[in-house]
Amino acid sequence: MLAWTSKSTTEMEALHVQRRRNASEQKRRRLLEELSSFNFTSAFNSTRNKRHIGTAKWVFDTPEFQQWVGIDGPNVLHVTGKIGSGKTVLSSSVVEKLSQIRPPQQFVSFFFIRFDDPPSLDAETIIRSCVQQLLSAIVMDDLDQQLASELDKHLSEAKLTLFSLDQLSRLYSTAAKAIKNWFIVLDGLDECNTGQQSRLLKFFQAVVSRAGASSHISILLSSRETCTNAIKRSFPVSRRLVTGLQNTSADIGAYVDDIIIEKLSTGELVVSDPGLIDEILKTIAFKEQGMFLWAFLAIEDICSGKSDKEIRQALKDIPSDLPTIFDRALSRIVQKRNQQIAKKAFMWTKAVSQSLTLSQFREALSIEIGQHTLRQEDLISGIERLPVWCENLLYVEETDNTVRFSHHSIQEFLLVPDSGENGDLHIDSDQCDKLAGDVCITYVNLDNFQTALAERKREPLSSSAIKIDPSGIAEQTIQSAIQGGVGTRVGRLARQFVKTSNPKKISTQRDFSLSSSMSVTSKAQGNPDYPFLEYASTKWFKHTKYIDENETEIWRLFGQLVQKPLEHSQGEPWHSTEWKNEAMAGFPNHDDARSECYCRVIRTINSGEIHGSDDGPDDSPNFSHLCLAFMYAELNGYYALACRSFQLLIVSPWMVPQLEKLVCILGANKNYEACQNGCASLIATRLNHHILVAELRKSIAHGISSFPALPNYKSHPLCDCADQAPHELMLDICQVLKTGYRRTFQPQLQAFAIVIEALEDGRHGDMPGILDLSLTCREEAYTLFEAKSIHRMLLIDVLIQGLLSTETLYKGIVSNSIASFVEYETTPTFRFHSQILEPPSSMPEHRLIAYTICFLVLLDGERPPAPAPDISVLREYRRHKKLMNLHGETIAAIFRRLVIPALWPTYMASYIVQTLFGELLKYDSQHIAHAHEDSFRQAVWNNNWDIAAALLELQPTSLDRLTGLGYFSYIREAVRCQNCWRCTQNVVRQLTSSEMHRYSFRLCANHVSDFNKIAGLLGGIYDAGKGQLLCPGHSTDALPKREERLKRPGF
Repeated sequence: MLAWTSKSTTEMEALHVQRRRNASEQKRRRLLEELSSFNFTSAFNSTRNKRHIGTAKWVFDTPEFQQWVGIDGPNVLHVTGKIGSGKTVLSSSVVEKLSQIRPPQQFVSFFFIRFDDPPSLDAETIIRSCVQQLLSAIVMDDLDQQLASELDKHLSEAKLTLFSLDQLSRLYSTAAKAIKNWFIVLDGLDECNTGQQSRLLKFFQAVVSRAGASSHISILLSSRETCTNAIKRSFPVSRRLVTGLQNTSADIGAYVDDIIIEKLSTGELVVSDPGLIDEILKTIAFKEQGMFLWAFLAIEDICSGKSDKEIRQALKDIPSDLPTIFDRALSRIVQKRNQQIAKKAFMWTKAVSQSLTLSQFREALSIEIGQHTLRQEDLISGIERLPVWCENLLYVEETDNTVRFSHHSIQEFLLVPDSGENGDLHIDSDQCDKLAGDVCITYVNLDNFQTALAERKREPLSSSAIKIDPSGIAEQTIQSAIQGGVGTRVGRLARQFVKTSNPKKISTQRDFSLSSSMSVTSKAQGNPDYPFLEYASTKWFKHTKYIDENETEIWRLFGQLVQKPLEHSQGEPWHSTEWKNEAMAGFPNHDDARSECYCRVIRTINSGEIHGSDDGPDDSPNFSHLCLAFMYAELNGYYALACRSFQLLIVSPWMVPQLEKLVCILGANKNYEACQNGCASLIATRLNHHILVAELRKSIAHGISSFPALPNYKSHPLCDCADQAPHELMLDICQVLKTGYRRTFQPQLQAFAIVIEALEDGRHGDMPGILDLSLTCREEAYTLFEAKSIHRMLLIDVLIQGLLSTETLYKGIVSNSIASFVEYETTPTFRFHSQILEPPSSMPEHRLIAYTICFLVLLDGERPPAPAPDISVLREYRRHKKLMNLHGETIAAIFRRLVIPALWPTYMASYIVQTLFGELLKYDSQHIAHAHEDSFRQAVWNNNWDIAAALLELQPTSLDRLTGLGYFSYIREAVRCQNCWRCTQNVVRQLTSSEMHRYSFRLCANHVSDFNKIAGLLGGIYDAGKGQLLCPGHSTDALPKREERLKRPGF
């Protein structure tokens, strides 16, 4: 019994170990699938199939290659050469050679970058694929347990950071320890844009430098010569191997021999004189200049000859450069009257985001824009002859039957405008995209399947349907195409990681996009009767950059497609959870000034606040759906889709206030520079003016590059921007609707907007300084410091007024904020009997700012300060120091919030008033006159008679009768009266600031007599029995607010 129990325990432990191992393996597989699901074998297979037997082997005998594969050789080998010189074929030969030795001794990761496969052009896709290839080939059970655990740890950590480059670099370093020699072959580096090239080179530079002594990483980079300098900078000790020289010519000779034999056997080349064959071979050998592509097209040119004479003439005329030989191919297209279908084929090949199969191409070429029904008789016959019609500038890929340019240089040639006789066959990239968009929109709206498409929602395949597993096909194809070790290994990887269409395998073959594009759900399944449907229904939105509203029928069909209900979606990415999560995270993959504004819309939609508003009729477009479509289109450059979605939003009859704000956000952040459909003309009449202006201010603060002047816009009938607080900038932004805005020409407006937005959001502590604003707005700090708004306010004015408009004022908030804004490390204060600090050297020279801050410290610190500064000191400052020229609104705000609420000694009250107003009242300045009058009235209402008196010291008595309605003229006479002051002074000495409501103004006998006459008109502010004035702390009918303007000419 004991033995049986012991055996059972051992078996249970073994079972638990196996379960843990299985769970770990399943987790590892899931992580590897998420790391990369890119089909890296497709481009390799295509290249491998093009290689002629016996070619591209010379590279193995070169000293450059021998040194590179050696242990002590350079880490990087750069294979370079001119266009069409066989670099890619050479790379495929290297991959096959290196794959003959298997792990753990050696492993080769490879990636063939294709210009017509957009995901392959992304650096992150390349980096993730290469390390995934190695990790998938390693047998974890054969590894040291510590290394296996470290690999699993780094793989999990990489997943948690969404496979950040930093974590991927660590994963590379750890993975390299599991293999003695790790070779990485990257072909077509020049196909990537310079930004992606830079990311790749920087990443692999770090990987190579981090590789330890226990591992060796060798990288082969194949590219045109344009990448040479960048590679040399990243890898100074790299070796360079040039194709297109003598060895390449030998390969071209073998290639031409085979092609000529094939052309003769198929009857494409017919000669009467057998000696002509030798002439052809010698001529090509003489002119090929190391370019396979040239040799291929030269043979096509020669085969067009109908007699020996024509062939010999062609041999004489055939050019030795590629552009001219391309043009000769176009001439043959024209001669054979195939220019119409060839031009459309070129345009489609350039436009598509995913290469079309020949059957899909047939339908795409057959559709007439705007047609309603597709019939069999409409379809082009003999589509398999497409390469012939295009003189082999296009070819059909054998591995997947897709149509592609025969070489990248052909596409480049066709995209260059040409005014020659074949100029009409050259293509424009924008027009290509527009053609694809028009056709896709037409096709998806065809009557043939409109109803069926709307009803299809992830229907399971019937039991009788043929089950096709692409991963199995990939494995068989690769193993048959590649003999030996690489065929077996690549086939196994294809079986594991190439996507399957079998619904039962969805749980293990999950979609994942390296470029963070969204997974496609409810996708139109391949339809044998309508093969183009799968592309058109899932990719139509990618071709909506140049759709034109003037093409009425397409615009109508476009609208139908955009408004398609969510349940009938064909996997448009803006519906996906991944994209919404990216939006909630602030669009980390989009460096766009509008991202934060769009996040606000997304959060509102997700919060459920607007669900009660989507209550239109059943066929109304869904508000959330259109918002999401608009934002996705804007951030990804699908401009016409953005226009169509926006116009549907803006003209919706079911618009309600809570939705209107969201549309205003979108309207303020639309890219109108790319808009060709008149969206700006709808804004003035369709959107809430006040909300639009407020949102436009936010957008300018966030850094939008421009906003257009609205067509024929003068003013809005409900505009109240001129009545808003001047520091809120509403009038400035309102003017933008008339004049337009460009960040590069109006950087100061962005600076003002940033400051006021920070104030309104309560982010006083995060207020950017003047130097930060300078960097953000790309303008000199001093220029911004001196810039003025429409109301003639400085940034300092806006900042002070904004701070003083807050409900609660904290001690020192104004002075400290201003000091921080102008980059003081500590707030300067009065150093009595000493010099005041000058502005820091990092701040643009402004001699008045330090004194202004010190003065504000006096006002927003302890009030009144204790101990109070000596009167002689204040007089000294008054004579020699001067404040900045603050705006009248700022001065009035300072009085209202900082000065009037406190009781100041008489000499300090006089100093404060003299400092703020000085000689300003002598100038013909409306805002200063208003500030003075408003401050005086505030002082009276709040019983701060010392400040009121100090203010009147600066105002000529001749202005008393010009300062509006009410009885302030009586108050002025009394406050100026020295007898009244002698009666009052004994009261103020006994009060504190908190008791100001008790600070009455005692009148002398003469003024008591005057006030008794109007006592009944003063509304209780005059106590006739005591002969004193005591105001309630606010305006009254007797002491009203100032009229809009003081009634004085020039004021």
